[in-house]
Amino acid sequence: MAEQIGENQWKGQDGKIYGSEGEANVTGGHSDGGSGAGWGSMSGFGGDVAGLALVALKLYLWLIKSGILPCIIIGAVFSATIGIPYNLITKTPYTSNIAAWLLTTVIGFIISFFAWRKKKKILLFTMIALCIPGFIYGFVTKYGFANDPSTMSAQVISANAFVISDSAEVFPNLSPSSKAMNVLAKGTEISVIGVHDRYPAWTQIKIEGKNGWIMTEKIQIKGD
Repeated sequence: MAEQIGENQWKGQDGKIYGSEGEANVTGGHSDGGSGAGWGSMSGFGGDVAGLALVALKLYLWLIKSGILPCIIIGAVFSATIGIPYNLITKTPYTSNIAAWLLTTVIGFIISFFAWRKKKKILLFTMIALCIPGFIYGFVTKYGFANDPSTMSAQVISANAFVISDSAEVFPNLSPSSKAMNVLAKGTEISVIGVHDRYPAWTQIKIEGKNGWIMTEKIQIKGD
């Protein structure tokens, strides 16, 4: 048991002084002192984790209540809607133009956040309605038939080419979530299989025995 030696001072069995009887009994109640300190450290660690989790939860709820998080989502999907004409005209994924994508996302966020804070319901619902085409297009593009690697055909063009860009990424398919399978340096020679039948901005090539897709503007056909 702990021994009180003064006001708010308790002496544990380990000989150390604590600020409360409970702490002296739990932390200092072991004659070896080591295991008691370990227990106190573990208790403190658990409290830190719980505290951080609580702070994270409060921050998350505040982001929702303040409208920041919902408006960020609206801005991003609004950007996808704006990008549909860009995709159809240029035959290039809108997300490949990072500056334009970020700009339209910020614009969508600002308009949505203004409507949220000022309680402009008509404007807010209009922004949400404008997000519907982008959401559908993005969902179909990412998960639907359009990005199934087995459906990605190319107009057959058998030729040799070389990379004219400082570096060029090669992708296994054109899904937005696809990661580069290779990065080619300037001057690398490749075999061209064909140009994408829907997106001529992309060319299918063969490199090191594997098929992949590369941006057409980053290569040049030999003899052209």
